[in-house]
Amino acid sequence: MIAPKSMILSLLFSFALLACGGGDESSKSSESAQEENEVGLGDYASALKEMEKAAEEMEKNMEEGVTVEPVDFRKLKELLPQTAVGIERTSTEGEKTGTMGFKMSNVEAGYETEDYSKSVEVTIMDMGSMGAGMSVLAAGWIMADIDRETENEYEKTTKIQGHKAFEKFDYNDKRGELSLLVAKRFIVEIKGKGVEMDELKEVVDEIDLDALEAMKDEGKSKE
Repeated sequence: MIAPKSMILSLLFSFALLACGGGDESSKSSESAQEENEVGLGDYASALKEMEKAAEEMEKNMEEGVTVEPVDFRKLKELLPQTAVGIERTSTEGEKTGTMGFKMSNVEAGYETEDYSKSVEVTIMDMGSMGAGMSVLAAGWIMADIDRETENEYEKTTKIQGHKAFEKFDYNDKRGELSLLVAKRFIVEIKGKGVEMDELKEVVDEIDLDALEAMKDEGKSKE
């Protein structure tokens, strides 16, 4: 039995609420809570529209019997840079997981100086059959246009090498996050501590995004 779009959309929306509502609310400062409440209605409308598109794509794939086996995480590992911000790679790990008939794979690499003053984490995720739908759940920024800034930090959606991206940086702690959506299937995420945003952007240049995009149809099959 094919799940109707309404059911898929409901599932996506439920997971999105959980993803956005995770964490201890009491630990949030009143300032950050106020900033979250300042998200415009246009952002929510855009988010719902993107979620509906994702549900339609998933429904279409189900109706056509299209499945997508995630790229072997060992292959994704080959795209992880040997160094990041001048730091040698200190750890790597990868796995493939599945639930409710959907599978995904991801790899992660860590880079850290001996004195722990700088560290970087690079993650590549393949959403497999969930494609854009799972991407929406994994990264809420995909659904909206964001541009916020205070004297201490900023966050915004942007484009990097033609891919939708999200960057966030804390000036005081020198903590940054840079994420990209590639081919509506892969998410590349780079997090750093004790670094500048420009350094994180240089890490992106060390990842062969063209090779990753070339894998967009890998594992696709029709029953």
